Amino acid sequence: MNTLPAHVRPANPMYRAPRTAGGDLYNGHATPRAKQRWAVDQIVNVGFIKGLVVKARVLTPGDGRPDIWALWQPSTNRFYQFQPHLGLTRVDSLAEAMEA
Repeated sequence: MNTLPAHVRPANPMYRAPRTAGGDLYNGHATPRAKQRWAVDQIVNVGFIKGLVVKARVLTPGDGRPDIWALWQPSTNRFYQFQPHLGLTRVDSLAEAMEA
């Protein structure tokens, strides 16, 4: 019969422990990182809009909301204001995109 106690699992490579809350590593596997670099003059994609160039990052301290990113699409010469989790908005100029 089985001599192992019920609460002990044998070593099984197919078994993974569940993720722990807020953990960066779980069971030896790293969580995936973002595949885009959100730095000035880098090209990013937001949703179905591709090829946006990051022009500026506007910090919004104290209001509890994410920072604002000013983006430009060279193929259409349009400017966008982006706040993570709050959406993407098309604006008329770079100055308007940088308004908090």
